[in-house]
Amino acid sequence: MSQGELHNIANRTSPEEVQIPNSWQALIVWAVAKFGVGIIATIALGYAVTQVYGDLTALNNRVLTAFEMQTQAATANREAIQAMAETLRRIETDHRDIKRP
Repeated sequence: MSQGELHNIANRTSPEEVQIPNSWQALIVWAVAKFGVGIIATIALGYAVTQVYGDLTALNNRVLTAFEMQTQAATANREAIQAMAETLRRIETDHRDIKRP
């Protein structure tokens, strides 16, 4: 929620004689007066949860990137092994053909 939206809510829910200034300090004072001291703890907890989930999202993205890179490496390894196996089969076939008189 933006500062402007919060300011509009504060002015709409306050008596007409009271005009809330459009500053964060004034909005914090209004919220404490309107909802009590628990609002500060709720806001702090909400901010902390947002940070934790932001960090978790970043970590999940890094894990996903690592998993994608591991999958690409495993695919390249599989293709190299298949190419080596095919080469060995051809060598074996050529060797059998040479031994026959």
